[in-house]
Parts: sequence; C-alpha cells; structure tokens
Amino acid sequence: KAQRRSCTNLAHAYLMIGEFRQAGAYHCKALEIALRIKDPMIEAQCFYSLGCIQLISCNYQKAIDNFQKHLQLAQSLKDRYGECRVYWSLGKAYTCVGQLEIAFLCACKHLSFAEKLRDH
Repeated sequence: KAQRRSCTNLAHAYLMIGEFRQAGAYHCKALEIALRIKDPMIEAQCFYSLGCIQLISCNYQKAIDNFQKHLQLAQSLKDRYGECRVYWSLGKAYTCVGQLEIAFLCACKHLSFAEKLRDH
C-alpha cells in the first residue's frame, strides 16, 4: 500500500506543476497496484483522478470513460459520496463535448445526492 500511496503522491505533485502526462502515468501505476491487490475503492479513486487529468487536458471522451468507470465502482461499493462527486465531474465533461442534456441529468443527480448527503 505504501507503493500505491507514493505513486498517488507523485501524481499529485506532477499535477501541481502542470506535468499532466507524468501525473497520469503515476495514477496508472497506482491503478495497476489497486488492481493487483484487489482494492476497488482505490481503483475507483484512480479512475476519478485519471478522469480529472483527462478533463484538464481537454481529452473529454477519455475523461468521461474514466469517470464512468469510477461511477460503476462507486455504485457497486455503495459509495454515495463518490457517486455525488463523479456526477458533478461527468456533468462538466459532458458539457465540454456539447452533450448538454446528459450534462443536465448529471447535474440533477449531483444535486440529489448532495441533498441526501446533506453536503452543502
């Protein structure tokens, strides 16, 4: 687990200095570790982080794909906070590709989860 945390920390450090490719590479390494140790919560976090990097890099379809993978894992884990967060991010990504109806549905789901979780 320490190796996975190190990869995640390096990914965040590269992200902070604008080195998105390197950040993505370290998140991919963290994802490989999560898959190897069979930790779906960490796997979900890695997919979310990869989606964020893709969104920042304007790779919107890849961002959507990664956010969808996060969503599937969050739903299977009953991680309502993870679902809430990813609907917000999916909404942004769908807005960027011009799929405004889907973006609107994501925004509504985000609001619904936020209200249920009392996340003001």
